[in-house]
Amino acid sequence: MPFTIVCHHHTDDRIGRAAEHWDDRDSAAKALSIKVEEVARVAGLSEAHIRDTVAETAETGRFVILGLITWVIADIDRPDQEITEFADRARQLVLEAACHDPALILASEDCHP
Repeated sequence: MPFTIVCHHHTDDRIGRAAEHWDDRDSAAKALSIKVEEVARVAGLSEAHIRDTVAETAETGRFVILGLITWVIADIDRPDQEITEFADRARQLVLEAACHDPALILASEDCHP
């Protein structure tokens, strides 16, 4: 079963999927972890925090930037499956990610939930 990364934008509730797909969850988790590491470096996080965040993202398959975006790994029926075909399931995955401790929350002091 192929896997992809679903992206949910918190500000306008848009949801989409990566153009890429992976044949197994581990490969998708590695790709997501690379994206997370890039974001964490731009955010200026410490090496230790980056390491922990990347490891947790790989394990959980989710990443949250509070108030901005959620990324989750989703299994799909086929590599070319459009987000509209699995939007309900994708939204459920995003909701479940919000119910867990996210791999990373980036928020300014005035931006708490």
